[in-house]
Amino acid sequence: MEENNLKRANLIIRDKEYRDCLAEIAKREKTRIFCRHNMEHFLQVARIAYIRDLEENLGISKEMVYCASLLHDVGRHIQYDGGEKHDKASARIADGILSRTGFSDVEREQITRAIACHRKGPETADAPALCHLLYESDKASRNCFACEARGECDWEEKKHRKNDSIIW
Repeated sequence: MEENNLKRANLIIRDKEYRDCLAEIAKREKTRIFCRHNMEHFLQVARIAYIRDLEENLGISKEMVYCASLLHDVGRHIQYDGGEKHDKASARIADGILSRTGFSDVEREQITRAIACHRKGPETADAPALCHLLYESDKASRNCFACEARGECDWEEKKHRKNDSIIW
């Protein structure tokens, strides 16, 4: 069996603050009819991002891809409570979790920057590849073609076309 190269990702999913945030998100999304922000979504984003990383030869480590994906919506509950936007809250929360799970300052900056721009997209075309990858994979992870709430969804069509087919 291959050595697990997602050791720090597994530390993240066991982190108390991370688990508490996911529980808070689940409470607020209990009756949500639209896409939820849960482990299934985080892993869909991670797997799409990793496939794209390999297909496009981006050279981002699997661990960086997975960790950014696991943390990108961790601050969702703060936005639901009327606080800051979830991309900024998630980046702030992620920094502490990444610090506790052994990431260097450089790695933390790369991941938190990608998280901070996953909602609206990278500021510039020359932003780091992880920023583009997380943003695009998050959008691609939605199975709009099979969604029962598609007609009621307020996903901004001008910016993101709803996913009508399987790509990854």
